[in-house]
Amino acid sequence: MWKKLLIIVREVFDLRTQVKSHDKRLEDLTRYTSGLSAENRSLAERVLRLELQLVHLKEQQAAERENFRLQLEVLILRTQRGLPPSEKDEGSN
Repeated sequence: MWKKLLIIVREVFDLRTQVKSHDKRLEDLTRYTSGLSAENRSLAERVLRLELQLVHLKEQQAAERENFRLQLEVLILRTQRGLPPSEKDEGSN
């Protein structure tokens, strides 16, 4: 009888120790996942900023290409019609 009671008490004590250990591990995992969540939010914000910068860069490059195309077109038209270079071009020589 006492032997069974002693075994039960020991098992309860062991279970209590295991529960405390599991509680600590759960707290550690909760802190870890909270850190990962914060890091994930930070990375998502950085990716969004990079996407916005990329869109802006593409728009800027498209505008520069269009300006260059128009400058070439004006230059071609001037040479075809035998017009003198623009005043801006003469000042740079």
